[in-house]
Amino acid sequence: MNNLENYLNGEYKVVDDERRRVRKTCEEVFRSLMNACENDQECKDSYAWPYEVGVEDGTEGHSNNKAPFSISTNSMILYSILEYKRPKDSDYKDLIQKLKGVYKNIYQTVTEGDDDKSKCKACSKEDTKKEPSKTCFCVWPDFAPCKGEDNGKAKVHSNTYGLDDPLSLFWLFALSHDFDTLKIDIGDVHSSEIEEYVLKVLHERLVGVDGSGKECKNLELDSRSKCQQKYKNDHAFIVLWIARLLRLYKREKGEDSTFSDAYGKIFEFCERVLHQQLSFYNIPDSRFDPAELAFSLEGMLLCDKKRVSREVQERVFDVLKGYQSASPYWRPVKPIYSTKGGEVLLPLSVEVVSSLLATCEIVDEDTQHDSFFVKYVDLFKRYKKWLMAQYCTVESKKGSFEGWTSEHAPHDGAIHLWQTSQIFGFLDRYQSMLSKMIARTALEYSGLDVVSTKDMQDKEEEKDDSKPKGWQKEILGDALCSLVENSDWRITSVIYDDYIAPREDATPRCVQGKSAASSLCSFLLYGPPGTGKTRFSKELAKELGYQFITVTPSDFLAGGAAEVEQRAKAIFQMLEQQDESVVLFDEIDHFLLDRQSEEYKGQTGIFQFMTPGMLPKLQRLRDSGKVIFIVATNFAERIDSAIKRQGRIDEHLLLLPPCRMRRESILNELLMDRGVSLDGIDLGDALDNTTLWTFGELAKAVQSLKNFNPTDIENDLRAYTEDNSSSIQLGNYRSRFFEGKEIKESVKQTPWVEYFWLYLLKNEQANNELRSYHNLKLKEIEDSYKHVVSGCNGDRHDSKDTKNVSECSDEVVAGESKDTKGVSKDFDDVVGEVIKKCLGQKV
Repeated sequence: MNNLENYLNGEYKVVDDERRRVRKTCEEVFRSLMNACENDQECKDSYAWPYEVGVEDGTEGHSNNKAPFSISTNSMILYSILEYKRPKDSDYKDLIQKLKGVYKNIYQTVTEGDDDKSKCKACSKEDTKKEPSKTCFCVWPDFAPCKGEDNGKAKVHSNTYGLDDPLSLFWLFALSHDFDTLKIDIGDVHSSEIEEYVLKVLHERLVGVDGSGKECKNLELDSRSKCQQKYKNDHAFIVLWIARLLRLYKREKGEDSTFSDAYGKIFEFCERVLHQQLSFYNIPDSRFDPAELAFSLEGMLLCDKKRVSREVQERVFDVLKGYQSASPYWRPVKPIYSTKGGEVLLPLSVEVVSSLLATCEIVDEDTQHDSFFVKYVDLFKRYKKWLMAQYCTVESKKGSFEGWTSEHAPHDGAIHLWQTSQIFGFLDRYQSMLSKMIARTALEYSGLDVVSTKDMQDKEEEKDDSKPKGWQKEILGDALCSLVENSDWRITSVIYDDYIAPREDATPRCVQGKSAASSLCSFLLYGPPGTGKTRFSKELAKELGYQFITVTPSDFLAGGAAEVEQRAKAIFQMLEQQDESVVLFDEIDHFLLDRQSEEYKGQTGIFQFMTPGMLPKLQRLRDSGKVIFIVATNFAERIDSAIKRQGRIDEHLLLLPPCRMRRESILNELLMDRGVSLDGIDLGDALDNTTLWTFGELAKAVQSLKNFNPTDIENDLRAYTEDNSSSIQLGNYRSRFFEGKEIKESVKQTPWVEYFWLYLLKNEQANNELRSYHNLKLKEIEDSYKHVVSGCNGDRHDSKDTKNVSECSDEVVAGESKDTKGVSKDFDDVVGEVIKKCLGQKV
């Protein structure tokens, strides 16, 4: 038994069981959160979450809750909901309705009632404008703002964190990207306004009020208004959220150089706190605060990951692991703020562990091995065990609710939704990390060839801004680029429409389930050898930002022929655990043979069962919808029809050698790469001589050049292309149409479609006539094959000097009786007539 099978039969089951339990809890809590989201009786399109649900004090519903509507609480809960990736079979109609209602309540605070027209529901402050005929927006500029102690400058008011605090701004900015996706109609409010306001606040707080980019002399780390009478306390928690907000803005909107000084100041602050807390840890009865230690490490990594050594990262986690030996959770010590009356606000322990989990994600994002999360996974397991001991169910008139009460102010008979949503977010990320851990470990044990996204970055391409980037380069360089772009035969366009564009969908994760499951995720990539199937597959992975996994026949045979089925089972089980991956099954035809073929019937031993054994494995991989897998082959007709059927393999895509137009652009690019000016160079003869040549063969032609003046280039290319020929020869296809001496009658058992297009390319002229064939349908081509069968079987060979097709086919197989093009004349005549008839014109 190899390492992969040992892992799948041992450690994998333990970790997977943990993951499933956490996943089940997440689904229970998700339902409770959505059930607690209630309709405002005064506005049927508006929904909101209260602070808590339960039986005491009538706090079981939003409409009965006396507490004012909280923008920060509702934004926090909504953010955790939208980040959650639900099971594929979930019902989304009610969910989306409620999410839209919460959005509406957050982004639009409406004044209602004659006695309350001057009140703003979001913060219960007086609106000094007192314009009851207008809607009062408390969040974004250009609308009537909330007036009060903030002098009308702040647009976001949190009862906990104050005005324009980084936490609420982070959630609102993150939510703004789902705003348009969910098609939420709230008058004139748009996501761009949200983004503009966040940028304005960031400039005011971190750069300068005028937003000019001048150095910020006093980075304000505390966002509360003076009226709240809270003592300023520069806690790493607030500074971390500023760093998170900056990182989110950078990820969504790009680099902003005006914040470079702020990044530096935040890093220095976090570094100072980190070393201070590490020192406190070694002093008995000191002011050591595990929360600040965790927050400061994440803050440093967000600002400048390269400056944080692995030694420092491991030291912090080792200290927190040691602290956990006395207590399963990290109780914060230092308050975020305090008041003159002695009130304090402390972070939650779940915010500490969430920060540690985020640190693991940051550290692991650029590495394939030596996972930080895997090394410290026991730390998270123990905390999760402590969390589940606090998990409770409360009954109310509205039903049952599962969740948690506040760890700082426990309240029997109630579920605190703000605490529950944060724990829900942690558990969701934790089970996601467990899934990645399983996938990473199993893939490592498999021994398969894996290329990470980072390794696929083309640095040379990035340096040259004049060249097209990404998949646009592939579309422009399609082998059949002379066809119109939307042709079904230009597979680069098909790949973009069916595989890339759907995965660029910005729909929130919690409502992606069914749409994601319906996305195409498998295809058969077939065509002549040398056309670049592996490179093409790798480019798809690069465009999507996925890792690239290659599976070859030798991977199945690694344990010997006797264990090939056991090995195949383990490989597919491993692949089902992967996510965001492109898997290439490269030339594994021998394991997928057509069960009606003589080759399959001639197999012995375990190989007789490989094709039927592969059917359920490929089906499960397809049904999981987690990876894109590609079956690449030079002999599509050899593969069993059940393997190729739609539902298991979504599409069949033909990859051909380049057409005349594409060959010209390839030669031009290769010459320009060698510093050759194209002025005065006529490539007509070379193009005439290179039909069916692959990119590699064209590259060798250019490499053969010794002199680079226009005349020598033309002569040398002409001579080289006359003396050499393509490895793709139509004559090599002849035997694939015959079973013994009889031509195969089923088009599915022949390479007819591939041969059809190669014939067109072989006979393509310089007038770009291929463009007129862009609307050819697959069925039309397949249907034309019956005329080939009837033509070959008919009594068409009366001349005593002409052999029948069957005799010619035997001689072709033996390497005899070929014309100068390597094509049997009689078969070629039949094919030529059929293709002309199919096209309706002379080729």
